[in-house]
Amino acid sequence: MLQHRDWARSLRLSVLSVCLVCWSSGLPVVLATHEVDHRFTVSGTVRDGRAFPGTPLTGKEVLVRESQNGQVLQQGVTDQRGQFTLVLHVHNEDLGKLIIVQSQGVEKTLELQFDPNDSTTERRAHVDLVVRPK
Repeated sequence: MLQHRDWARSLRLSVLSVCLVCWSSGLPVVLATHEVDHRFTVSGTVRDGRAFPGTPLTGKEVLVRESQNGQVLQQGVTDQRGQFTLVLHVHNEDLGKLIIVQSQGVEKTLELQFDPNDSTTERRAHVDLVVRPK
């Protein structure tokens, strides 16, 4: 019984160590994902709009909300290149649903577009947000 406990403790520490290394290196830590036909990936950049093409904004929160009720579906933070990737859990019934991607007071509305009969192609959209000074 003691050997099993040691093994389980060792496994937990190993998983924790890998997550800590990924997190500290800036890599996203994803512990679970959905099947391709139940996942929709929203990726993009957040940039400062004072000059073209805009400086990437690091460490800025990005939210994806449902447009009808404002519920937060996913949230994350931009990396050192101002990029973000957020994975939503969707169903075929969500086709055409409107979502809002927002950061730093800027938002864009996006319609979920995908082929409900295609269960192998990654469902995704790209959204760039440009923050303009007030």
